[in-house]
Amino acid sequence: MKTVNAKLSSGERFPLLIDDSGIPDLWVTTYTVVKCRPNHDFNTMRNIVCRLRSFRYFEQISNRNIEAEFSRGIFLSESDCEKLRSFSWVNQSTVNINKGSNDLTKLFSGARYVSAEVCAQRLRDIRKFLVFIAESINKNNVHFYHTYLYI
Repeated sequence: MKTVNAKLSSGERFPLLIDDSGIPDLWVTTYTVVKCRPNHDFNTMRNIVCRLRSFRYFEQISNRNIEAEFSRGIFLSESDCEKLRSFSWVNQSTVNINKGSNDLTKLFSGARYVSAEVCAQRLRDIRKFLVFIAESINKNNVHFYHTYLYI
């Protein structure tokens, strides 16, 4: 998984999160276009995409698919949030992401940590991203529920 700088036909630069097979991450790209592009410059958007890459690493290590879980109405538990918070402190360049182990403590051994500011920025952007996904996926379900209440 890597972040690349795409150059659009208009000359605008746009950051993309590319998975291991070379395909842009749909949700990260959509979030960047809808929520970030209107209000942020390129460097800020690139930083946000890099922080969301951290979340995708967390998903990969935890063997999770947040979008699928949200569409089934399964949201993060308190334990999941604590694991994500712990993972956000770790400098991902010092962790072997491909291990695919649920035991995050084994992955953290020998890892370096980031500053409180970097951790807070990661968590802030991940929270906004998760809210965006949850609202997007469940928009129709919420509409149906409210319609059902009025019937």
